[in-house]
Amino acid sequence: MPPTRNFDGYRLKAGRFIAVIAALFAAIFTAQAATISTPLFEKLSSISDVNLSVNSIIQDRQGFIWIGTAAGIFRHDGYDFIQYQNMPDNPVNLNGLVYNVHEDKQGRIWICTNNGFAQFDPKTNTFFRPVSGNKTIFSKVARQAIDDEQGGLWLASDGGLTHFNPDSGFIETFKHDPLRADSIATDNIKALALDDKGGLWIATWPGGLDYLASGAAAFVHFRLDSAALPDPLLNNVRALQFDHQHRLWIGSEAGLVLWQEGTDWSQRKHLATPSGADRFRVNQIYQDKKSAIWIASTGQGLLRWDEDKSQLISYRHRAENPYSLPGNAAFTVFVDRSDTLWVGGGSAGLVRANLGIQGVEQIFPRDLAMSTAEQSNQILSIASEADNQLWLVSGSGLMLIDIAAHKVVRRFVADARQPGSLSSSTVYSLYKASGGTLWIGTAAGLNRLDRGSGHFSVVHFDNPASDFVSHIAPGREGMLWLATGGGLIRYDPGSGAIKRFSHDPADTHSRSINSTYVSLEDRKGRVWAAGSTNGGGLDVLDQATGKFSHYLHDPENKNSLRDDHVNCLFEDKQGVLWVGTDKGLNRAVFKPDGRVEFLSFSKSNFVNDRISDIEGDNAGQLWIRTP
Repeated sequence: MPPTRNFDGYRLKAGRFIAVIAALFAAIFTAQAATISTPLFEKLSSISDVNLSVNSIIQDRQGFIWIGTAAGIFRHDGYDFIQYQNMPDNPVNLNGLVYNVHEDKQGRIWICTNNGFAQFDPKTNTFFRPVSGNKTIFSKVARQAIDDEQGGLWLASDGGLTHFNPDSGFIETFKHDPLRADSIATDNIKALALDDKGGLWIATWPGGLDYLASGAAAFVHFRLDSAALPDPLLNNVRALQFDHQHRLWIGSEAGLVLWQEGTDWSQRKHLATPSGADRFRVNQIYQDKKSAIWIASTGQGLLRWDEDKSQLISYRHRAENPYSLPGNAAFTVFVDRSDTLWVGGGSAGLVRANLGIQGVEQIFPRDLAMSTAEQSNQILSIASEADNQLWLVSGSGLMLIDIAAHKVVRRFVADARQPGSLSSSTVYSLYKASGGTLWIGTAAGLNRLDRGSGHFSVVHFDNPASDFVSHIAPGREGMLWLATGGGLIRYDPGSGAIKRFSHDPADTHSRSINSTYVSLEDRKGRVWAAGSTNGGGLDVLDQATGKFSHYLHDPENKNSLRDDHVNCLFEDKQGVLWVGTDKGLNRAVFKPDGRVEFLSFSKSNFVNDRISDIEGDNAGQLWIRTP
């Protein structure tokens, strides 16, 4: 979490925000959205750096994390990863492909590998093949082991379904018999799940699903496709999981299917991802101790079922986010007793995230506007809207999104063929007036949205530089202060009157420079303006006299402005003016004689000196964004 610091009675939250939304602050405190924690993934170099695909993760009753990979089995004690190596005269290939790691009800650890089934011996700290009489339990490809109701194990393999009792040594194998319609559909078993009656559901490739009731010998066959629309990929079931609501989750090569136990099989549902995809490869389905359903998939990354909204939430790789999944191929998922989420994948290896850390929800506009390839994820301004909605602007237009539904409600772009469209798709700023009027600053003038028609009226300011509206700030009596490339502009929406404040070399009380990046009218009617990358320091306008005073950095004066490149301005609830510069944060201190001094906070207080945005919350905390 970002560090919290106290400065003269103010609490500041400082940190580098990893969400793509760069101007989230104002909307966070006005839009009434429920915050969803977004996992912050940490890549574990001990395994990931050797490019091992991770197929299975569990935590045993002693707290050890066991990890099955394409190159053998690892155990993690909270500090180190130990890899189990091949031993002389031991037929178990511990450096081969491990499909599944399982701890049974007695606490025994079992592994399913590409050359058979093995049990861990804690006395010798190695693995051995179990035997039945003088016969070794099968050495074929073993894919999964689960407990039965009576202390035994069900084993899935490419040689059929096996029932094994480790205590008695009893073993029984079920194989397909072409002469019996009620035999198991095929010998190639991919996944298993036990219902609360002791009945076993079996993924039989390419035969779909089989069901074996407790104590029965006859198998009942189910297909996920239909006779009318055969679909071999849908019938290739790779993962099964019963949840606490007695629903069977079925993962296949063609997506995710959900069936409520006790209903007719025809009532099963094919679920789609947030992107609209319903055909993707499901590798594992897992229910954690809080009843959350997690799905590891290829192509769609990690998915979580949102029970309240009855929809899937996707966590995928983001090139712009170093804390996202490192890849979109997730093979296995697990949550340990410390609420740590573990995800194993292909060449990305192993990652984990602390689910106890509540983060800012990440919203990626490009995901919401899937049909629009040119949609940018760079957000420059945000305004809150009613009904849990947000206005977002970027270099690719204006967008209204529904936060809860994660969808685009409306999207506006410039279109010269369409009268009343935006004047430019390059949008820099937003301001929603108290009456609900939405103003939009673009690279080609100031736009006003007519909510009824969805059309825009445009105000131009005579030259291209002044039409470049980078910031909109409210003033007294409904005025708007516009920071533009051609100077500071006061605009009266009622009368349409425009007044420009520009630099005049012959007038020391004019603007210090023309280019204006940010402006603010404080509660005493003073108007502050600055030019960011163009320098010029900080100007303040006395509206009674029409004169500007200038504040610049002075290396000989510790109470001067920290830097002449000012990026943001904020007035808090106490009327204190905060100034964000390229070299730190400044707090304006107004002296009785009218002088203004600046207290500075920089490197020791923030992860980066450049202060990009400042916002305050209802608790009096300041939130500071750095690049």
